[in-house]
Amino acid sequence: KLRSLALKLACASRASRRHHAGQRGRVAAPRAWRKASSTRLATICSDGLPGGAAPCSGAAASTLATIARSAEQLRIANEELRRTGLQGISHLLLAATIKDQTTGAHLLRVRKYVEAIGTRLGLPSQVVEEFGYSSVMHDVGKIHTPDHILQSEHHLSTEEFEVIKQHCIDGEVMLGDARFFETARAIAREHHERWDGRGYPDGKKGDGISLAARIVSVADVFDALTSKRPYKTAWSIEEGMAAVIAGSGAQFDPEVVAVFQSLQADGSIERVRQEVATAQLD
Repeated sequence: KLRSLALKLACASRASRRHHAGQRGRVAAPRAWRKASSTRLATICSDGLPGGAAPCSGAAASTLATIARSAEQLRIANEELRRTGLQGISHLLLAATIKDQTTGAHLLRVRKYVEAIGTRLGLPSQVVEEFGYSSVMHDVGKIHTPDHILQSEHHLSTEEFEVIKQHCIDGEVMLGDARFFETARAIAREHHERWDGRGYPDGKKGDGISLAARIVSVADVFDALTSKRPYKTAWSIEEGMAAVIAGSGAQFDPEVVAVFQSLQADGSIERVRQEVATAQLD
């Protein structure tokens, strides 16, 4: 019975992780669930099995106690990894801001847009947070892109465009294989994919593109259009929104566009812009 219960708990843990990983945002299993599993194992050891069986003892108790300790150690390790990852992201954002305030402000606005969209879509707060901090790294692969291409004031040639397209793959590779960066890797690789399958680098389409990347795509394009760049003046909010709406169902996920429209209608977009502008002045 003890072995059977331990196996059921382990299977439940794996099933939960698969369930959450299979969600549209490729989300890791909640830390609270892992902590609850650890607590449950400890309770079984001290209070007994379900159905009124007596508390376990001897080798069985030792085995369950070891499982409980391992689960708790895993939870602590995952939390430490999360803190380290968030610290690394903060340093990345700070470095980008120091090098170029325009880039730093762009990343901040994109993050806030992404979090606002996620919240309006009804995603869990933990998922919204993950999408937000992961969005900061969507263009990290451009570190490998030559400056003369990034800062070009003319339309890119076919050859130059092929070079800049590589940043999606470079970004995914740079983010390694740590579980913490799973969503960030998907965003880095997929944020230039299109709903109709005509994007790059893989030509993914529709729900085949992660939800996180579909959200970042809208936020990134809108902010790029409404920001001054070396090759263009800033568009108005209305012009940028019109372009996003025009791309609904072709370039962008229609549901994400509809949510973004609602944020513009209630003033949330303008509030984000003001918050970031104020932060820059501070």
